[in-house]
Amino acid sequence: MSPALPTVGSQRSFWVWDMAVMPPGFKQIQATCKAVGPEAYVFVDDSVPVSDEAIATVDRRLHREGSTGSVDPRRGFAAINNDYFGAPALGQDNDRKAYVLVTELAPFNGMVMDGYVNAFDTLTEEEAWREYGQHSNQAEVVYLNHASKPVDSDYMLGVLAHEYQHLCHQAADPDEESWVNEMVSEAAMSVNGYHTDMGHVARYASKSDHPPLVSQTYVSYGACMLFGTYLQERYGKGFFQALVANPDNGTAGIDSTLQSFGRPERFDDLYKDWVVANYADSRGIIDPGLHYGTLDVPAMTEARSIDELPDLDSAELAGSSVRYLKLALPEAGRVEIPEGLSVQLLSFEGGRMTRTELTGPEAELPAGNDRVLVVANPGSEKLSYTLRIWPAED
Repeated sequence: MSPALPTVGSQRSFWVWDMAVMPPGFKQIQATCKAVGPEAYVFVDDSVPVSDEAIATVDRRLHREGSTGSVDPRRGFAAINNDYFGAPALGQDNDRKAYVLVTELAPFNGMVMDGYVNAFDTLTEEEAWREYGQHSNQAEVVYLNHASKPVDSDYMLGVLAHEYQHLCHQAADPDEESWVNEMVSEAAMSVNGYHTDMGHVARYASKSDHPPLVSQTYVSYGACMLFGTYLQERYGKGFFQALVANPDNGTAGIDSTLQSFGRPERFDDLYKDWVVANYADSRGIIDPGLHYGTLDVPAMTEARSIDELPDLDSAELAGSSVRYLKLALPEAGRVEIPEGLSVQLLSFEGGRMTRTELTGPEAELPAGNDRVLVVANPGSEKLSYTLRIWPAED
């Protein structure tokens, strides 16, 4: 006989990670159901002081009313996420509703985690413990840290929209590369009107050559928010539905999803457009496919200024990283382009931008008073290069 489904006032125990140690330990807490909606139950740790008004806001945003910046403010973000990214798995509890658990996560070395999703919850408790030494709540759970910021704040509602997407992705493609999963979760924040990771975007804008967008280790949430929002604005809901359901991972999944839509471009092409869009939007340029309608991108920091010719720009670029070089001189020149490097020239005149892709081994560099070179590595491997620029008359 299946256990009774939760109702408001129901209590149950949950295993949660103890973040005070690394790797995380475990603790078991008691929690009470405070809200039940069509997509999820909202539980609160009995030891955590959260007001009924705060939980009512979480329930409303989750189920009935989006933020003003949402793609559909008439709907909660659980339904919007399900439309864009697929529904969470049915799970071990055989219940299609997910759980949102508000609890307290201890900091580790001063670092505070806002929330998380535990993949081991998809297993039975016996399997999780026997195979991995982990506990399972045998249900789809988003864990929110009330000790981070107020759970009814836009910041934590954005965290909830982000983490809820991970439940959806776990159901469809559990072995997706982390950067893609995080990128889609950042897109989930955008479609629901929570642009609360703009601090990450500002950090990325200040040093866009590190960390890269595509990474198997450290994820750049700033790059992921920009790229996820860019894909959402360029392709819309159907693209994300197909991408999340696509068993191919990483850039291969993006390529095969584009192919399934009959699109000629691939990840490398998108990447070249995206690094231009980031710079152009930060300059206030509004060109189709090369700006954002829902974000104001902060100024992208130029790696250096080229003040005289000849010049050598030598650097090491990780895959999917970019350097912006300011051409602080008006004269024409020529540029030698190393193999594997993408070099684009952006020329600005008032509110207009001209974009030119420079192809090697040598290319002309037209004169202009306001120019930037976009030097990018669209590949997956680290690339050491020397870009040689000299006067046109030499």
